[in-house]
Amino acid sequence: HGTGVAGIIAARANNSLGIAGVAPDARILGLRACWERPHGGSTVCDSLSLAKALNFALDTHVDVINMSLTGPRDRLLATLISLAIARGSTVVAAVDEKRPEGSFPAMVDGVIPVADERLSARGPAVYIAPGLDVPTTEPEGKWSLVSGSSYAAAHVSGLAALLRQLSGNHFSTAQASSALGPRGPIDACAAVARLSRLDAADCSGRR
Repeated sequence: HGTGVAGIIAARANNSLGIAGVAPDARILGLRACWERPHGGSTVCDSLSLAKALNFALDTHVDVINMSLTGPRDRLLATLISLAIARGSTVVAAVDEKRPEGSFPAMVDGVIPVADERLSARGPAVYIAPGLDVPTTEPEGKWSLVSGSSYAAAHVSGLAALLRQLSGNHFSTAQASSALGPRGPIDACAAVARLSRLDAADCSGRR
């Protein structure tokens, strides 16, 4: 899961290996906050491991924090996320499609909530990004197709990193949301055009 998310965000371009990420010049800081249960069981996290990862991200002054996960609301995690946003980090989180209105941490104030195309016609106003049959990286130099809001959030995390790069990394949370455009299906080309010399008219037909 982590390798797939990281690949969508920042897989290197022009290396003849699989795919190129949305922001191939970005540097990934991988923080292991979850683990797999034995014998192919589901992946699990707990508040302490997530809090330690978030605290390290805060101490390291990470620009974009991707949280491709959902779970029960947690006061400590909400506090750390709010602190990260107050310090200028862009926080992107996946929406739980089974209970989108109650998604945590996606619905924390200031977090950019993202779902895949399956939520576009229902639920709360969130950002919609590609998340169905997306090619991405696997361990050992392999690649595969993946689906889910985790991977939609990865697309938006990569786009946030790219927009921060174009802006010279002078980017508040409000500016990040503004650059992404209105909630709903994201037009990445138009978002890039807002911060570059790209003519927005050139984005027609590229969605």
